[in-house]
Amino acid sequence: MNNAARDMLVAISEFAQSGRGADVLSYKNEDNNDGLFSYTQTEDSDFIRGELQKIIMGKFATDALIKYADILKLIIPEIAPSIGFEQRTKYHDFDVWTHIAKSVGYAPFEPTLRFTMMFHDIGKPDCMTIDENGAGHFRGHGERGKVLAEGIMKRLNFPKEMFDKISLLILNHDYRIPEDEAGIRELIEMFGKEFLGELFMCEIADSMARKTNTETEMTISLRASLKIFKHIVDNT
Repeated sequence: MNNAARDMLVAISEFAQSGRGADVLSYKNEDNNDGLFSYTQTEDSDFIRGELQKIIMGKFATDALIKYADILKLIIPEIAPSIGFEQRTKYHDFDVWTHIAKSVGYAPFEPTLRFTMMFHDIGKPDCMTIDENGAGHFRGHGERGKVLAEGIMKRLNFPKEMFDKISLLILNHDYRIPEDEAGIRELIEMFGKEFLGELFMCEIADSMARKTNTETEMTISLRASLKIFKHIVDNT
């Protein structure tokens, strides 16, 4: 990875932090033919992971991910199909990548959760089917997203604990969470308190990023379930 590519990625991470700058960035698609964004060395992978973490942890993470998607896809090719990919469903107002970028911004400021949201729906383009009414469906996209995310994380030398947690969260990010105490207690037994708490955060961020109105019925339902979960945790 050459210095120009490094400078470009740093500029994007600085934009994600401040919301300013990075407008001077310019590139041509053919630049990558010369290996501008290629990386094979461990230090390159560690550097990229570090800058990506700065991007997703930034106050303006959503803006950075959307504005510089065409650069980021050269670094992480697995996200390219999601950019501009229309979902054709009443449950989503945005294309896949815009939804992903918004979900990152709605997630808590915690690297594992924000990386989960960055990768959670990248399997959708590979899984889309269209029904007789022209509506899109994405069965199996959690499993496919997990495979793609694991490839990215291996390439970028993610720490094992983070790697394992992100993989499991992506696989389960569409898990239907009940609204009753008995059902939530069953999930606590299944997942454990810590993981279920993180899954709540991911599902709420996902739900908020689906529609222009962030407080959808799904979001409200998840918040109600989270309240029950917290009550159980606080009293056991």
